[in-house]
Amino acid sequence: MKKILLFAAAALPLLLSAQLGLRMEFNRKDFMLYEPVYVCITIRNDSGKALLFGSNPKLQGFILFDIRDRKNNRIPQRKDSELNVTGLFLGPGETKSITIPLHKYYDLDRTGMFQVRAYVSHNLLEHEYQVRDSVFIRIHSGVEFKRITVGIPDLSAPDKHKPARSRTYSIRSLDISGERCYYLVVEDEHRVYGVTHIGYQFGHNELQVQTDMLSRVHILVPMSPKVFHYLTFGLDGTNIESSYWKKGGTVPTLYRDPASGKVSRIGGDPARPGIDFRTSDQNRYTTDELNRHYMATPDNPRKNTGVVDIGRHVGKEK
Repeated sequence: MKKILLFAAAALPLLLSAQLGLRMEFNRKDFMLYEPVYVCITIRNDSGKALLFGSNPKLQGFILFDIRDRKNNRIPQRKDSELNVTGLFLGPGETKSITIPLHKYYDLDRTGMFQVRAYVSHNLLEHEYQVRDSVFIRIHSGVEFKRITVGIPDLSAPDKHKPARSRTYSIRSLDISGERCYYLVVEDEHRVYGVTHIGYQFGHNELQVQTDMLSRVHILVPMSPKVFHYLTFGLDGTNIESSYWKKGGTVPTLYRDPASGKVSRIGGDPARPGIDFRTSDQNRYTTDELNRHYMATPDNPRKNTGVVDIGRHVGKEK
């Protein structure tokens, strides 16, 4: 079995005897239960030789994680799930970063504090290498702010013997770095269909929430004293609409027609990104937008970017 060498983060002086430099970074340390969890692994090749992570046994290399809970129990890998980095190439002295959807390979469908440590090995190297300092992340269930249960419309011929089905929209809050974040969780008694970050609490302003005749949920999130984010989601957690509005002669609000059940955003004027509100990591984005903003691997990475696309469908849960 290969010996394991500790290796410092890239920001610290490199050990002269080490052949691989490793750094592990998370986009943040607190996550909502079932939310995607991404980790970025940066590898520096100081072995003096080219390293190809290939399918040939002599060229095989691996990136693995040791994840443990508070009781030091190891978190298992998901069944039939293997982190494949075949195709990664590191020239002598080269540094590359890889984004990994950790939730897809390890069973993080639970709450609590978890200690994460990354390992890298290659059959051309004598030792395995691991980051010197592990990272602690916490997964929360959140505090429920609002809960709406709706029926699933049956658009086919009605069957009086068929039991009615329902689904629940749950808006939950989670404190992250001193800010209260809001999430939409779409679920039923059997599964969770989607978890989406929908915004932050602004002052004492509350979210407006309405469901329409097709059991879709409409949410109006205050982002500032003047700007609002309007979101619509379907029963499978898919984001149907996302737009930004500001106070003008009227104030943006949600209106539900009592006769038809149709929900509309009325009032206000369109808000312009970069002019009426900032487009930085402090802004109010959906989870997919946050993932793209931080470090999610693009679907079609450019050549020679140093990124291996091992998470092409991250965030697109079944």
